[in-house]
Amino acid sequence: MSRSTAITLLFVILPSFAHGQEGLPRGVRTHEVREGETLWGLADRYLGNPYRWPLIYEANHDDIPDPDEIEPGQTLIIPGVRGEAAPDEDAQAAQVQGVMVVGGGPPEAGPETPVPSGARVSEPDRTSFYPEKALRTLGQGAHARVVAGDLSGMGETKRFAVPRGLVYSAEWLAKPGVDSESVGSLRDLSGGRTGTGPGATIRRGEEIGIVPGEGIRLQRGSLLQSFQPGWRDRRLGAVQEPTGVLVVTGRVEDGYTARVSTEFGRVRIGQRVRMAPDYAPEAGKAPVPVRSNGSAVVVGFAENRPLQGLGARVFLEFGPEERIAIGDVFRAHVEVPGPRFGMEVARLQVVSLYGARGTARVVGVSGSGLKKGNRLRLIEQMR
Repeated sequence: MSRSTAITLLFVILPSFAHGQEGLPRGVRTHEVREGETLWGLADRYLGNPYRWPLIYEANHDDIPDPDEIEPGQTLIIPGVRGEAAPDEDAQAAQVQGVMVVGGGPPEAGPETPVPSGARVSEPDRTSFYPEKALRTLGQGAHARVVAGDLSGMGETKRFAVPRGLVYSAEWLAKPGVDSESVGSLRDLSGGRTGTGPGATIRRGEEIGIVPGEGIRLQRGSLLQSFQPGWRDRRLGAVQEPTGVLVVTGRVEDGYTARVSTEFGRVRIGQRVRMAPDYAPEAGKAPVPVRSNGSAVVVGFAENRPLQGLGARVFLEFGPEERIAIGDVFRAHVEVPGPRFGMEVARLQVVSLYGARGTARVVGVSGSGLKKGNRLRLIEQMR
């Protein structure tokens, strides 16, 4: 491809450079906002994942003072997220586009189909996210409805057995000596001119820089998870605590730009980032009771405290041949001598998987005996 052809294509496929609504290039996709719609919902519909809403916000930044409020009748540019590896002769065009080789897989394809009303955990169609506290507030049973405030007027509610927010916010246990799959770190874009330095907090919707690790090349639209180290177990490793989700928006001379999509804690300059878990809720799937010999064992907890109640995150280890999926439910029992299981003390739902380990949330408590070494039996599987 010649340089002139590459530059011409930029104006055809990159609506993010056009902030006005007049004189848009032919072929640019737009959307007229209807009552009740949000950037969150539009990103789900057009970009395949609601957490990519900052891409639409950035493409229309001059026309959206507040990303939580878009007006009916507004015409918004809908940017694309897909991009292929740029050949060397098109390096200049690639720098403008901010499109590089994806790290951790391409962006998800296509919008999702709403889950029928049978599934029982909801993720509202909105730009304002649940506070992390609300994400972890559970009712009784494995299918408790997660609710944060008044959701009226937020548009159509989608229902999933395990919403993305629970997966993206789940702590994980890094083995000793492992770098937790870090692909880079967060940096200040202003060169210190704005007074933001190491440890400064970046809020939802704000722009930040990414310093990639050696050999790491990211793609515009890639979702990243910022995190910080938590408490450490000398034998098991360090607890890693997600602080937010970011979406890559472009490339700069020595790295990338990104915007914060949501916060689970404080997203700070200097924190490391990794690729967000590759997870997409499937329409209509929910955990159903099964007769199974599937088993796991409790190896630790996200929070170092004596009692683990509803919403606590628990680290599990599975057998080498177990086929476990996010959403599966286990029953924990009091340890008794012999092969039999003792009295049930808790139920746990898997919200994250990494190798032979995973993270689960406590969705039911019937005793106070949940502790390291508890054996678990698989009682419900996603189907």
